[in-house]
Amino acid sequence: LAPQTNFSVNGSFEQLDAQSQLGLPFASLVVPGGSAFSPFASNVRLNRYFDNPRPLTRDTNTQTLSFGAGFNSIIKDWRFSTTADFTLTDSESRTVINADFASLQDAINAGVANPFTTNLGNDLLFVSPDTTDSTASGLVVRSTLSGKPFMLPAGPVIVTLGAGVDSKRFDT
Repeated sequence: LAPQTNFSVNGSFEQLDAQSQLGLPFASLVVPGGSAFSPFASNVRLNRYFDNPRPLTRDTNTQTLSFGAGFNSIIKDWRFSTTADFTLTDSESRTVINADFASLQDAINAGVANPFTTNLGNDLLFVSPDTTDSTASGLVVRSTLSGKPFMLPAGPVIVTLGAGVDSKRFDT
């Protein structure tokens, strides 16, 4: 290697875990007219939030891995330099979107559940959560060669040649 040669490498890893609270489960239930729990003769729509068993949530886990390298060298009248950067990001999330209210509505229709009690829905089951998994990666490589291949009467001719690769990939 030439005396004026530099080489550097760096890397990093980052992990982010987050939980978001998305509010309470919500249902619009129909209380049949003539039900023992309803004072009305016709059907009544009951809009209700449920604070038990738990609020709706989103859990997210993101991991990012990055590498970079650089190389510079001067040989005679020529300078060569190249850089490379690579990043890989993996992200997963799980979102509980709502509870399953079908059995609760069936119990209200059958007259075995009081829709106006405070403990209504304490045994709710949640629908299958939405899940996502994505991976993104990127690679960038750039190289440059510059120098003075020959002289003209007005001075040296300076030539710069460059090449590069830029690749991105995304999988879900």
